[in-house]
Amino acid sequence: MKPRRKTLLGRNSPVRTVAATLLVRLLARLSLTNARRIGAAAGWLSWRFQSRAARISAINLSRCLHIDDAKELQAATRRAMIHAGQSGAEMGAMFLWPPERVLETIERVENLALLEGAIAQDRGVVIFVPHMGNWELMGGYLAQRWELMALYRPPKEKGLEPMIKAARERMGMHTVAATQRGMVALFRRLQKGALTGILPDQQPKSRSGGIFVPFFGHAAHTPTLPARILQKTGSVAVAGAVVRSPKGFVLHFLPVEEAIYSADTETATAALNRTLERCIALAPEQYNWSYKRFKRRPKGAAKFY
Repeated sequence: MKPRRKTLLGRNSPVRTVAATLLVRLLARLSLTNARRIGAAAGWLSWRFQSRAARISAINLSRCLHIDDAKELQAATRRAMIHAGQSGAEMGAMFLWPPERVLETIERVENLALLEGAIAQDRGVVIFVPHMGNWELMGGYLAQRWELMALYRPPKEKGLEPMIKAARERMGMHTVAATQRGMVALFRRLQKGALTGILPDQQPKSRSGGIFVPFFGHAAHTPTLPARILQKTGSVAVAGAVVRSPKGFVLHFLPVEEAIYSADTETATAALNRTLERCIALAPEQYNWSYKRFKRRPKGAAKFY
């Protein structure tokens, strides 16, 4: 296989990194309302001209939410792309606004007592959050109130790593590399009562890092790390979701299925996916449907995309 040719605007090119950084800084100068207007317009254009993201979203929406009517699917895809555009445009605020200004975008927190009850057990808490609304806000909210440690994986655009890492740490989050040493540090913190947040709705890098369990009725290669963390640390699990509201955001905390604590990894991982489905049901149009969640398939299964 020939190596991929590097282009001026290709992934990890200096020009692309500088352009992305400038865009984030420009968006951070806007109010949340105006940033959302720009994001909505970008998302609408992506839908109108049938971008790759829009095509993938349509496939996922059709199969996961069982949308068969063509007009209904078009409308659902349009809404999803508008919210995706808004999520991107909000990153200026999430990455660069002062922490107190970021937290002011939270209109209310639903079922906070569930999380506080889990923390009171002093066993460590693992919060599972799907990629919906603006998931970055969840980490910032938690880190401003409690000790929060999270595994850190470098972004695909490596040039943006310093800005993203600094943005998360300015909110008070402790980040550790997703290495064996980082895992040991995370386990120790959890056993001492700390919190960690995990976004477990993307397939792991290697086939050995996950198993196929149902997600919206389809076999999805799902990471087994969440189940292993609960099994090894005895931590309490809570689900969380960030939902975009007209003027800001609403944070939700939801109970997990009891089976998530099972010693059987497949049972626990399947329960995790069902829990995430309940989170997504709060605002399905705000989920990141443009991700190829079913790209890796079980042996013998037909391609999803």
